[in-house]
Amino acid sequence: MDRYNVFLSWSGERSHRIAEYFRDNLPTIIQACVPWMSDRDIDKGARGLGELAKILGSTKVGITFLTANNVREPWILYEAGALSKTIDERSRLCTYLLPGLNQEDVEAPLGMFQWTKADMDETWTLLQTINNTVCEHPVAEARLKELFEELFWPKLEVRLKEPSTEERTKLRKRHADDILAEVLDLTRTNVEAIGRLETAITSTKIEVSRTAELKVAALRAKRQSIQMECVRLLQAREALQEEEKSERDPKAVERVRRALSEVQQQLASLRVRLAEMDADMTTYSPAL
Repeated sequence: MDRYNVFLSWSGERSHRIAEYFRDNLPTIIQACVPWMSDRDIDKGARGLGELAKILGSTKVGITFLTANNVREPWILYEAGALSKTIDERSRLCTYLLPGLNQEDVEAPLGMFQWTKADMDETWTLLQTINNTVCEHPVAEARLKELFEELFWPKLEVRLKEPSTEERTKLRKRHADDILAEVLDLTRTNVEAIGRLETAITSTKIEVSRTAELKVAALRAKRQSIQMECVRLLQAREALQEEEKSERDPKAVERVRRALSEVQQQLASLRVRLAEMDADMTTYSPAL
């Protein structure tokens, strides 16, 4: 069996159509890509768990193709959970939001992943991530850009615009309290993970150069985690600001403003930590 390194998760006709395009066309522009996706829809029976475990063992990039219809499908959520357990500083988990789905519609655990809108600029960024993650010797950026613009994106754009037979699901508007609770829960989870990384680095006793290398790698991983959390908070702040504008009930407005204040405090705290990490990375870099 090929050693698959890109896992494509889907559910429903639209999601399958785009996942299939990625499976068939990614290897034509990034030869190191070996994508895997099921040919069977999730509502016709779960994928074999043994098969899934083997594939996840070699996965470096996981992409979940989301629509308004499948964003809360149980098997999509199951695969997201399975993917999240394989993540390390060298792997990436992403959601690809098809037209009609906004980032604020995506709840945890899918909301924890790095999300990509199905437009040209963000799809290009996703392909750069794939190229740098799966390839020992990545395709040169200029060449990859040329292949993306001439071959990959034009046909994908056509497929994204094709009509669907699916009936559009109307998603409920998320309440400010729900958004804030999710943001705080994800922040606590990230803080705990960062704490575990700090403990692991502190307890590592090897030669100075190797210690410095590990410390810088851990700092970069922590920094990326905090940057993703900052993005989440900024998106939450934007959603809360929109809700504040639309609310007419004074009590509801006050509740939204309290939530905004708490999000601002979280952002300020994370920005301080980012500045401290930059200083630490400068300290350790000369030892490498």
